[in-house]
Amino acid sequence: MLVAYLERSEHPSMDQVAAAKIKMCDIYWATPAHPMDSVVFLIQHKKNFNGINAPFECGFSGHWKRKQKQIIALRKKFAKRILLSDVNIMKGKVLDAALFISVSCCSIC
Repeated sequence: MLVAYLERSEHPSMDQVAAAKIKMCDIYWATPAHPMDSVVFLIQHKKNFNGINAPFECGFSGHWKRKQKQIIALRKKFAKRILLSDVNIMKGKVLDAALFISVSCCSIC
């Protein structure tokens, strides 16, 4: 997927990345049944990366139910950070919509 993106954007390192060998890590907390969670794993890995020779550990539980709770919490955390980022040109609309929903909910109660 990265190679396709680099190819479309005509990135100068595309050939070098395409030629690289991919080493699959045996990760006990991986969830191949939910590929959309890959982004959550990637962001969490980037936050915890300690170098190429360090163990590949992102702090996820090996227990399925605990891991799912961790993933849901991280999805919310990362979505909030992306939506409220200063580089998001729609940040004002997101905040206005959130305020509208908050006010509407409170008036119903």
